[in-house]
Amino acid sequence: MVMFAFAIWDEKEKELFAAETGFGEKPFFYSFSEGRLVFASEMKALWEAGIERKPNLKCFLILLPLVIQIIHRIHPKLSSMIFINYPRLPVLL
Repeated sequence: MVMFAFAIWDEKEKELFAAETGFGEKPFFYSFSEGRLVFASEMKALWEAGIERKPNLKCFLILLPLVIQIIHRIHPKLSSMIFINYPRLPVLL
């Protein structure tokens, strides 16, 4: 299987060409902010280069119901602590 990600700078045309296989083995993460382009095969390299970690709130809101279901199945008492207005009655043994 071929795995690659690369970037080629064309000095004459002042263009950057970047590609990856798309299989996810060698990803191509990038950030363009404040007039600079940073790219790497691992996100932690971007963070070490000073790129701010910003959570994708849309993704978080989409995944939240799934996470709550998983937590509820693993430990039902924990799922009731996620929400302030829905406490559970304590279990008396």
